[in-house]
Amino acid sequence: MSSRRAERLVLTMPPDAGLARLARRVCFHFLREHGFRALEARRRARAVERAIPGLLKPRAGARRDSSAALVLTLSSKDRSLEVIGRLGARGEARRLIRMDRPFAT
Repeated sequence: MSSRRAERLVLTMPPDAGLARLARRVCFHFLREHGFRALEARRRARAVERAIPGLLKPRAGARRDSSAALVLTLSSKDRSLEVIGRLGARGEARRLIRMDRPFAT
């Protein structure tokens, strides 16, 4: 078994819910590249797409900076993959998905 390198992909986009499909496509290809089958990668990528409008809504009592970018961080570690979303550089980070890596048998 070869050792895997940790990777991180940062996708920065304008805070527009219309770009959620782009995030889904990027997430799908990232998951496929890291060993997930197409059906599972598609399901997880759709979950990220559905979570994006929630990231764009301000929390109760919080002000929303309309110029803050939507930042998605897709990272792979030895045993897991995760997608974290935040609005702006200082926004609250939310884990959108986390999953164990598939292992080849």
